[in-house]
Amino acid sequence: MAVQDVSWNDGVISARRTKQTPQFRPSDWDATVAFIRSPLFLELVAWIAGVRGAHTFGGPRTQHDAVWAVAWWLKSGRSADKVIDYLHQADTWDQILRELRRIFPGDPLLAPGARIPSRDIFRHVNDRIKRNHVAELDSLNFRQSCSLASAMGLGINEGTWLEPSTGAALTGDAFVVRSMCNYGPQDVAYNQRTGEVQQRRHTKGAHFHRTGDNRDLHGHLFAHLSARTGESLEEITFAIRPVGKTLEAIHQDERQDSESAVVVELAEQIQHACGGFAMIHYDKALRGAAIEQLWRLLLHPLIGVYDKSGLSTEKVPLGEHTLQKSKRKVQVVAWQGAACIVGGDGGLVKLNGSSIYTRVNKYKNSVYGVFRIPEGTACDTSLWGDEFRVLLTTPAGTTALRGEYLRPLVPGGEKWNKVYGRRSNAESLNSLLLNSLLPDKRARSNEPVLVWMDLIRTVMKKNFRAYLVFCRRRGLDPGPLMAA
Repeated sequence: MAVQDVSWNDGVISARRTKQTPQFRPSDWDATVAFIRSPLFLELVAWIAGVRGAHTFGGPRTQHDAVWAVAWWLKSGRSADKVIDYLHQADTWDQILRELRRIFPGDPLLAPGARIPSRDIFRHVNDRIKRNHVAELDSLNFRQSCSLASAMGLGINEGTWLEPSTGAALTGDAFVVRSMCNYGPQDVAYNQRTGEVQQRRHTKGAHFHRTGDNRDLHGHLFAHLSARTGESLEEITFAIRPVGKTLEAIHQDERQDSESAVVVELAEQIQHACGGFAMIHYDKALRGAAIEQLWRLLLHPLIGVYDKSGLSTEKVPLGEHTLQKSKRKVQVVAWQGAACIVGGDGGLVKLNGSSIYTRVNKYKNSVYGVFRIPEGTACDTSLWGDEFRVLLTTPAGTTALRGEYLRPLVPGGEKWNKVYGRRSNAESLNSLLLNSLLPDKRARSNEPVLVWMDLIRTVMKKNFRAYLVFCRRRGLDPGPLMAA
């Protein structure tokens, strides 16, 4: 809550709003210590050990895998020099060693007086990280995020399937990370030192992508899905995945999965791991067949109707439906994403669904919407209070996908706007991820694999801090829950 500061200045009363510091937000040091004491840290140490591999040549190792894990964790949103400066502050390094000795007692590499790592530690990590390592990190983050989400009560619906509670809704978006360099593989320049014409340093795998504000950015495309409790800072991001040509560049094969394919696959993984989610908020990148898949995952897609050359405004007949009470027949039409009946003046009247339900038939799950005609509707008054059922998924034997043009809530209507506002959480996450990059919001690496790793690290750190905030608000001890 903001507080109001009223002051007297030259006979004029001015009101200045000041923002209170969130009392539950952990300091960077508190979060680091809690992280080192958590099971996630041990998993991260094991991942670092796998990245480093066996040490079979040269001098003996001077840094423990746990030190590499701490340094790697601290680098989220920081440069290498800032991480090393942080470790040099006061007795920070000695306290970190003390925490690590509690986990690995008797290890000589963690003995008092062990030297502080240099910035070269990050170069060594990046040199060894391959695409399979980052895929392992993505799996580690997904498992941990599902564990934290369950501990925070996410995926438990206290509302209805039509209008679920905040904790039972997924939100997501795709965004572009600008490349580190503007040059492409075709750009060359004269090197005065060598006297040769050579290829310029460029960002590998970067392509032009169209942003939401119709800009072409040269970079990498990623998509993510999250859930939150409704309280500030309490959001868990389940995963962030490469999309399209970025996915192809990372896996070095022909896997150019579209944004919708990646998001639907992630949503299915979340439902299988956690269960209980009832809605997904996304933009119109998900359409048609993707909407049908989301319905069958029992996710209500609060996603606007895709409008291409006015197709969403086209009137699509849905056939004749029987009213439940009077048994009269009404013609139902899909228009601008809503189920409509013909009004008294011959125009179409948009109706909000009163509920939705699923029915299992021989071939697949079918989702129905119940539409009630409220009193005051501009139609035959004898229809007021009556209701009919409309199949929201595509009927067997038809080709026109209803997910392309039909929603249970009127897009842009009062009920729609009441729930749709939650999608702004995805935009806030985009800003957080972009602000964790270089100062001008460029990628920190030319390698798309390392760009993905940077984003996963930021998400992991955000998730962990979100869980600490959740525990502090409720007076819980994060230790036992983390171990569980």
